[in-house]
Amino acid sequence: MDAQAPSARRLIDAERRVHRILRARFTAALLELGVSFAQFEVMELLHEASKLHPGEIGRRLFVARQSADHLVHQLRRGSLVDTWRLEGGSMGVELTSDGRRRMDTCEWALRPTFDLLDTLDVATRARLSNDLRACEDALRPERRAWWNDPF
Repeated sequence: MDAQAPSARRLIDAERRVHRILRARFTAALLELGVSFAQFEVMELLHEASKLHPGEIGRRLFVARQSADHLVHQLRRGSLVDTWRLEGGSMGVELTSDGRRRMDTCEWALRPTFDLLDTLDVATRARLSNDLRACEDALRPERRAWWNDPF
């Protein structure tokens, strides 16, 4: 091991600190909008993919389908998503027009944090992006049986 390279523990500690700072900033920015960051992540997925089901949302966010289901129900209560039953008992989910507008407002609320990260020089951002991708690839969990739930 390189004498100057931090240990895995130090890398995890650094990631946790950054993660906590980002979560705190996102939580504060979204609080007045009545959306949690977890709900925003679901809305982002639905914006990109149009229609999904809770199992797929869970797979993409690395959470259990039940957790994704709970988030979907919260969003439905806020009229931010529509749901419908699919063959086999699963549920389809898509953003409503109110959900799309709220998502745009959320993006605007998160913009100051994005702007701060954009102040990092281009080389640092590129290196950080590549290094985080390498960490993600090394740590990605194996697919679980519940990830293979049919649509």
